[in-house]
Amino acid sequence: GAGDDLLVMKDETGPTTPFITGFTNPEMVCGGVTNAHSVTVDWSDSEDESGVAGYVYYVDYPIVDQRGLWTTFLKTSQYRGSLNEGIHYIKVRAKDRAGNLSEWSNICSLTADWTAPIVNILSPSQSVYLPSQLPELSYTVNDNLDPNPEITISGYSKENGDHVISITAKDKAGNVGSATVSYTIQAPPSNKNQCKNGGWKLFTLSRFRNQGECVSFVERNPIALNKYFWWI
Repeated sequence: GAGDDLLVMKDETGPTTPFITGFTNPEMVCGGVTNAHSVTVDWSDSEDESGVAGYVYYVDYPIVDQRGLWTTFLKTSQYRGSLNEGIHYIKVRAKDRAGNLSEWSNICSLTADWTAPIVNILSPSQSVYLPSQLPELSYTVNDNLDPNPEITISGYSKENGDHVISITAKDKAGNVGSATVSYTIQAPPSNKNQCKNGGWKLFTLSRFRNQGECVSFVERNPIALNKYFWWI
């Protein structure tokens, strides 16, 4: 009515400043990281004596090799929007029916990350080693948006036999990258029975040409490991 219009005309004070509380769908606080492609930004309702008309929404968002800026006017205190990969900076301000604006809200950041870490195993290589020769485990993990992903290592062993090392990296957004490498630990024969029935063929590091060479090796090297290097 006429009374409401008069109140709007006399209103020279801006609305209370809104506060961005975080995100929903999925739930996150400001500063969160997600592999979702869209989220809902949520902020507190502003108050004003003549009534709040809506909110100015502003986002500084990532695009390839640069930044983009986008703004719109909303009548509700929520907005669901799509994300680009990278970090977003969001703020809002309220506008009352008289056209007065509030101060800007807090700046709420959000990082969208849907690229898995890249894991590369440098050593050991796919080969055969003596127990005393196995090189130290060496690997790299690269993730542009998370410098400290969670690393899990399994299968690394110096026991005799075949092994598969698996290294998994999980970033803060939940993306997972992994790499594997297989290798064999092969101790030289320690008794003559290991040379029989073609067993000598299994000792690839020893390069035995026949069972006799295998037996001869055992006879000359009863302990084998520490005296083995001349044979390779």
